[in-house]
Amino acid sequence: MPGILDELDTLASKVAVSEAERQVVLRILGMEDAGAGVERTPADDRDPVPTLTAAGLPRVPSLYDAEQPGYGTLTDMMAARERIVAQRAAAHARRSAVVTEHMTEIVMRLANVSVSDPALNEEALTELRHSYVLWLACADERRRDKS
Repeated sequence: MPGILDELDTLASKVAVSEAERQVVLRILGMEDAGAGVERTPADDRDPVPTLTAAGLPRVPSLYDAEQPGYGTLTDMMAARERIVAQRAAAHARRSAVVTEHMTEIVMRLANVSVSDPALNEEALTELRHSYVLWLACADERRRDKS
């Protein structure tokens, strides 16, 4: 994933440079208005890049969440533990899926809107890097929970 994020950074930089060069060439040729037909959405008028934080992820349940009925036997206690382990595994899977979907949405927005919007590029790539760190944290929590 870090390599893909670096490639996106490089692509966004190349597109920004080529757009700037295109504008200079048009100006030199006296064709500044040639790009006028291309509508650009000002940064203030477009939807902001969505953000995701750990607080926005599904919660991982704890054995202490529900009132404990008082275990009559060791078997009751083990059954409750097995239930919570299954619930925690499902929550970890949902958390990873939410982060993955979020990252996919940002990449799709970046590709669909236009990679030539430097402000959007910076916002999107920054959020992708934050999301990747969040995904790594989720994977680490999941790994710790299994051990």
